[in-house]
Amino acid sequence: MNGCRAEILLLLIELETALKLIEQWEIRLPDDQELQSSEPFSIDRLSCGQWLQWILIPKLTNMVVGDQPLPTRIGVHYYVEEAMKTIVGYESIVEIVAQLDAVLTERV
Repeated sequence: MNGCRAEILLLLIELETALKLIEQWEIRLPDDQELQSSEPFSIDRLSCGQWLQWILIPKLTNMVVGDQPLPTRIGVHYYVEEAMKTIVGYESIVEIVAQLDAVLTERV
């Protein structure tokens, strides 16, 4: 695994930890209907924390581990910053996601 992919995995682990610290990590997996959305960030069905936990983290992890092509210039931190601004401690989540955005963009 190259350095970029290892860095992404570390950031994903940090993101999981940060979500747990601000109590935005859930034990219950959303049902299939909640996970089916055509809207960006599944905004019509999932909270931002749920989207990070159940969509972004697993998808990026699978891409990294499976040596699949990674997205570029994703700009997710803008959504996270707006969607989580009322949650105490959200800044750490935004910072980690901004780092993910930067790593994915820099490798282009």
